[in-house]
Amino acid sequence: MDASAKSNNPLSRCQPCGGLRRGATLVGLLLLVLTALPASVQAHNKGDEKLPPAPVVMRVIAPSAQGKWLLRLDNEGPSKVRIAADARLLRLMVWPLNDKGKRSRRPVVCDGPALFGLRKRFPQGRELVLESGHSYVQQFDPRLFCFGKKARAIRPGSELRATLGWKPKSKWSRRMAAAPFVADDANRPRKYSPLRRLSTPTFLLSHAAAVRFGRLPSKPTKTAQRRPAAPEPAEPAAAAPKPKAPPPPQPVSRSAEEASRYQPRRVPAPRKRRPKDELSAAFSLTASHYADARTRNDIAISVQAHNVGQRPVYVALRARQLSFVVHGPDGVYFCPRGSGGHHVPRELFRRLDHGKHIHMNVMLGEVCPRRVFRRAGLYRVIPSLHAEADGRVYGLRAPTGVITVRDHGQVSGRHDEKDDATLVRVLSGRERFYRGRPFAIPTRILPQ
Repeated sequence: MDASAKSNNPLSRCQPCGGLRRGATLVGLLLLVLTALPASVQAHNKGDEKLPPAPVVMRVIAPSAQGKWLLRLDNEGPSKVRIAADARLLRLMVWPLNDKGKRSRRPVVCDGPALFGLRKRFPQGRELVLESGHSYVQQFDPRLFCFGKKARAIRPGSELRATLGWKPKSKWSRRMAAAPFVADDANRPRKYSPLRRLSTPTFLLSHAAAVRFGRLPSKPTKTAQRRPAAPEPAEPAAAAPKPKAPPPPQPVSRSAEEASRYQPRRVPAPRKRRPKDELSAAFSLTASHYADARTRNDIAISVQAHNVGQRPVYVALRARQLSFVVHGPDGVYFCPRGSGGHHVPRELFRRLDHGKHIHMNVMLGEVCPRRVFRRAGLYRVIPSLHAEADGRVYGLRAPTGVITVRDHGQVSGRHDEKDDATLVRVLSGRERFYRGRPFAIPTRILPQ
């Protein structure tokens, strides 16, 4: 083609046409890649679409807005299935009531997979195969997901819907059978198609008091399975008649001479207590309500010492004088205070008037032993203050003794802003979130 023909061609003079040609080339390459997929993968995906979904039913038992809840997964099908037995995959959507008593339009979302780094992967070691008629049950605290300001949404009258697993893929990527799955088949050949997410219907939180669930049945060991059953107890024989009790001893009469020698013991007179000044300085201890941390080294809480009396006082309070009692998933631990007997200079004493308080910031990872906060989960921390310096050397009179919080709440029940304790959430630790592997139990509540 000569130069005159090129100049007369409209495509040669159109500058955007080059981008159109490149776009058409990319589309052609994409179609070529899709048509080059193995026929076995396409046939497998088409077969999965025709199979029924895995017959796993998810239930969240929440008898109250306070306390712990139950997560329950039931296999209601005739064949075995494989599930992800991990409560960290829960995603709670809560619609709280506003000040006017109406449901809010936007839900408060508490995403467990995003918190614990499970957004794109299956939790290691939490796969469980459920036989027909078996269930997986686990207790969990909703505050593990809805923490801090979001915990205010979990209150009586709020609407809640829970999901377990991962967000379903789009229709385009669903053809690739993208894992992970929260419920899948465990048979060959396949009988069910996999599921990426399980959900519950929307329900209301009750105004009832917190319920304390009993212990779940433990997994039977091999020795217990081999042990023969104990024989039935024989009928008890007729009880022998109990011997009669001996008669009480009769009082021995004393002679007049012995009676004259007996002198009753004198009762000491009660000591007179000094009148108490009810307007004198008095202390109370409070702490920050929530502390969120990635590891144990990031836990920082603030403790406040308040003068609730009517008169001012001089005090010398430091963070090393604090001790803590920690209630966690593995039990109760004690974090002792720093060594006492330190010399306190005059500059550290300060005047604390009525209604004023002193802040003391503490890094719990430096105060508590290493065995504390070793596992991810919720912890309740209760502080105590040990005041030692009395200031007599400087002519002052500072109060001494142990100051505790007024209300630390119920350790296994509620926690709100009225409590003086601190609720700590640790997202990762040196040890695993679960101490053992999951196990199934027979379904006790049959579906209606």
